[in-house]
Amino acid sequence: MFYKKFKKEMYYTNHVNVERILLTRENLQQICRLLLLNSFIISDSKLTQTMQSLCHDCSTLFDSLMSRSEKKDDQDEAYLSIIDDQTHSKVTVIDRLQIYHCK
Repeated sequence: MFYKKFKKEMYYTNHVNVERILLTRENLQQICRLLLLNSFIISDSKLTQTMQSLCHDCSTLFDSLMSRSEKKDDQDEAYLSIIDDQTHSKVTVIDRLQIYHCK
């Protein structure tokens, strides 16, 4: 998983110390993600609060860091509901979508 991701991101570096740059970037993304999940609330409460307020003000800024299950978004439930209409009656879910359709 990381190999493909790093291979794509490698082209956006200056090709000097590529491994270090990519691992540093991954480390920073994980730190930001953990800050948003309140993992450092005891040790760095001020930083956690600042990141939380930034996430609240600019929610799309951190979309790439957080997984869908970690996002606190109530709009997702509206998309997941299945509703009958005049042309489609007795609508049911048979199976889930394959992973390659969701990316």
